[in-house]
Amino acid sequence: MSNVQTKDALSVLALDHDRYCHEAKEILNRSNQSGVITIGLELEIFLRDSNDQLSSLDQSQEFLKKLSELPHWKIFQRSDQSQYITRVSFELENGKYHSVKYEHPPHLIELALSYFDNILELKEHLHSSLSDMHQAAHQAGLKLDINANAEPTKLDWPLINKIEGRFENLSNSRKKLFNHFNQEIVDESKINFTTYTAATQYHIGGIRWWNQNPEFMNRIHQNEFLISANAFKTKKEFDTRWDSYRYVFRQMKLLGFPQIDNWTFENWIQTMIQDNPFESNLIKMRDLEIIKPKWIGTIEFRSDPATKDLDLIIAQAALRLGSYLNAMKSGYKSPLNSMPINALSGLWHQGDHIGNTFKHESELVKEHAWNALRERNKYEEGLL
Repeated sequence: MSNVQTKDALSVLALDHDRYCHEAKEILNRSNQSGVITIGLELEIFLRDSNDQLSSLDQSQEFLKKLSELPHWKIFQRSDQSQYITRVSFELENGKYHSVKYEHPPHLIELALSYFDNILELKEHLHSSLSDMHQAAHQAGLKLDINANAEPTKLDWPLINKIEGRFENLSNSRKKLFNHFNQEIVDESKINFTTYTAATQYHIGGIRWWNQNPEFMNRIHQNEFLISANAFKTKKEFDTRWDSYRYVFRQMKLLGFPQIDNWTFENWIQTMIQDNPFESNLIKMRDLEIIKPKWIGTIEFRSDPATKDLDLIIAQAALRLGSYLNAMKSGYKSPLNSMPINALSGLWHQGDHIGNTFKHESELVKEHAWNALRERNKYEEGLL
């Protein structure tokens, strides 16, 4: 493994391959959540001022300060260099916490809710957290804009670096990889799509998914294909949402639904450090950020576009959790069981799954999810 030659953003992972493998396996082995399914979510939100302009750094800092002054909230982290607030947290009685941090400074923030084993609790905390955030925004003379897209803006990198330097590093990494694969002049605006593109993310954990039946991950991705299709009303809406992703990564099939046949941890690491790892489609990532394997016990899904309808966000969470529970059953068959993952991936990238194309199959997944949630006796099925 030490002789593998790598390029650009993946070199760090390659150089530290053995250490990352060791850390990841330790995390897998010491997981104490086995048998307890949990679900959490992250909601990305734009901050706007009274004139509907995206907030400045000073304005967003005032928002975080006002939030930290509300009951149970506090400043959790500051930049070592500038002492700007970078994260505010809400402490729960069980030692867990929610956090609000920059998804991309100065105007895109993220609410990350802790994990719960009951979606009804998740719903309660989503509503109460957003209520606090609306209050803090109002006190700071701002408002929350929960939408999938905002307008591109000119980036002040020296100012952004006072929050954290990785944002510019990731931008440069995307640019290098785009130039490497496409050999053309890069569209700076599209390369920096992370500054004006937002989404809702769902995290399902607590089950040793790497020890589930061989079809488990295929079933998860087939069902997710049907669930996420319902997030868009038209193909135009889908194209608008994913245009920048597909522009940047059109030669790097990291979006949609990956090839996961013969998945093992070793195969994943090996593929990540090959000269052109993007051909094998072994992992779904939003960006080329190299992340230590702290997340390896969860499965993350992104539902787009982001929505102001909090009940719809929770319904999507319930739908995913029910789908997850069904995929664990040895005899479960996805409504798309006969359709290979690579075919679904092609449909995803073209947006051909939007609309009524798979309406019947989507309804079946919803029915399966309802039954699976009902079996938990937590009354979560009423959220669908």
